Amino acid sequence: MGSIIKTISLSLLLFLGIGSLTFGAGDPALTGTWQYRGSEGIINLVFQSDNVLVFDGEPIQYSLVQGAIRIQDDGEIVDYPYSFQGQTLVITFPDGYQMPFARVSGEISPSSPSVQSVPGQGSVDSNELARQIAGIWWGYTGSTERKIGLCPGGIYHDYTESSYSGGSSDSLGNPSMSWGAAGQSGGAGTWRIQGDYQQGLIFVQYNNGNQTTIQYQQCGETGCLLFNGNKLCRAGRCE
Repeated sequence: MGSIIKTISLSLLLFLGIGSLTFGAGDPALTGTWQYRGSEGIINLVFQSDNVLVFDGEPIQYSLVQGAIRIQDDGEIVDYPYSFQGQTLVITFPDGYQMPFARVSGEISPSSPSVQSVPGQGSVDSNELARQIAGIWWGYTGSTERKIGLCPGGIYHDYTESSYSGGSSDSLGNPSMSWGAAGQSGGAGTWRIQGDYQQGLIFVQYNNGNQTTIQYQQCGETGCLLFNGNKLCRAGRCE
């Protein structure tokens, strides 16, 4: 049983790999949001475009070959056969393990219309949604501080800082050495949103040309949301 779990884990890591690909034409039937529910938990899969998908919050470049999704990781090409069983997308891993994904919604991409139909809520205007979510969002995960600014006019900022510290003592218990480390990173660019008031995607275009996708969803705590699985709470207005 342990070896099976290890094999599945390795396959998942390969599936998350990001590499340079020779892009092929997309499959319109794949476009949209899919969700897997199983012993591994809930995994969301979003086919954002013909060559970019978001797997469990991680953007990945891919190409399609005959009946398979092709990922290239560290020079190794891995094909993941896929098929449709009604409204279920079944992806087969190299070891034969299959993950069934149920369709959650249709196309969600930066080129989608500004008004999106949401079951049970009518239509959600993306401009109104952007006004509602705009602000500074802040939080800690372990020793990492995260802050993102979703500012009016589509202006975006993010910031992370990781730190840890500690010390040692001699045989008598006297402090003999202290140590610490910290790492900072941040970026700026533009953002746009697609989704509803429960969950959706934020598409970020950095000023250096890089792109990323942030998955957000309600976490059940007032004033807080999950951004790619990290809980951040509203900390003020973004001017």
